[in-house]
Amino acid sequence: MQRLALLLIICSSLLAGCAQFPAYTGTLQQHNIQFKKLPPAKLGGQAYRMTYQIDAPIDQVWQFKAHPEARIFKTAPNIASHNVRSRNDDHIILEQSYKIAPDKQYLWRYDFDHDTRTIRYTLSNTKALNVHYNYGTIQLTAAGHKTKIEQTAFLDFPGVAIWAMNNSPIGMRGFTGQFAIWEQDMIPNLASNKQPPRQPAKEVIAATQAPSSHATFTPKGRYFALVIGNNQYQHIPSLENAVDDSKAIAKILKQDFNFKIERLKDATRSDILTALSEYRHEMQPNDHLLIYYAGHGWLDTEADEGYWLPTDAKKDNPVNWIANSTITRALKTISAKHILLIADSCYSGKLTRGLKIVDRKPNYLQRIASKKSRTVMTSGGLEPVLDAGGTDQHSVFASALLSALNEVEHAEDGAGVFADVRKKVLLNADQTPEYSNIRKAGHDGGDFIFVRH
Repeated sequence: MQRLALLLIICSSLLAGCAQFPAYTGTLQQHNIQFKKLPPAKLGGQAYRMTYQIDAPIDQVWQFKAHPEARIFKTAPNIASHNVRSRNDDHIILEQSYKIAPDKQYLWRYDFDHDTRTIRYTLSNTKALNVHYNYGTIQLTAAGHKTKIEQTAFLDFPGVAIWAMNNSPIGMRGFTGQFAIWEQDMIPNLASNKQPPRQPAKEVIAATQAPSSHATFTPKGRYFALVIGNNQYQHIPSLENAVDDSKAIAKILKQDFNFKIERLKDATRSDILTALSEYRHEMQPNDHLLIYYAGHGWLDTEADEGYWLPTDAKKDNPVNWIANSTITRALKTISAKHILLIADSCYSGKLTRGLKIVDRKPNYLQRIASKKSRTVMTSGGLEPVLDAGGTDQHSVFASALLSALNEVEHAEDGAGVFADVRKKVLLNADQTPEYSNIRKAGHDGGDFIFVRH
């Protein structure tokens, strides 16, 4: 009954705004606007793709689509208000309300990939709007002198199935289709030289003050973190601080750097490998993944192989150990742009090989952001490491890492964070942290970039 009442409220609020909906002649079919239902997202919900064409070359359409702050959007159908909260070359945050629900504010994040003519969008204030998720992509493709547009949406909110099936102006097809019709009418007649400047004045000032681009750098893609802390082992001695270390790392990554966190406490082999496998399906090519492991490690000197020891590992039986080579294979299947593995365990240095630190010129972050990276930061080399000794009952390494992350002012690459970590650890313990690319994992010269939010 509560769900039915909620759906009735949603439908009545949409109908209240119907009289304000602009009238367009013709049907969606006459405008060659097609809708297709897709398999749902990993978390469920609904997925759809809208496809249409615009009678204009792709560069002109991209210039329009990649400038959502254009004043002409204030006359777009369905939009009651349209404000730019922030932007730089590849990232924008918009605040909008729609004529069918003018009292609700929608906060959208858009990320632009100029090379592939792709826009990725995400609804940021989902909790305030009682939405589980709303995200997708807008892909532009040249079709002769025309441009094909495919807009894919993954939706999950109360009433989404009813809304998606509704062909009226307040349903998905009518609501999004009217905007597509408006674009078909507007873009071919829009002169490209009438677009406003892409950066507000304060962004220009920031760039002048920080020629290294650290102060204005915003990466593409989403940030994810798998954080593992193992204390309670079933067959070997337990640890004291790994779980608390992982909690603290997860907290700073979520609160200060806007990571989507998955935490595993006292994880078995199956728990860890299942989580890694799921990221294979979750990640997109411009996303970023950080994996933090705090727990036992082991070095098999005869096999020349290092291992993570999950909580179901036995000392004399390697069946549940996780070899470095297994981790490497898992990382190779994940399509993220940047992956950083942080291992606070004994003998973790077997994951690494030598890394050449490149010259940091003014566009350094932009250059490494464009290249794929698979890097690892370890708490030591081929030696045992401390489970304690840091501040607030953390390990020496975790304490140093938390301190280094706290000192990131805006954007810093993994090598820069590691330099601070290494200095702090060497002052307090007989272990030497290492940082390098991961062997045979697909590293291509980039680096992970931490960006404070």
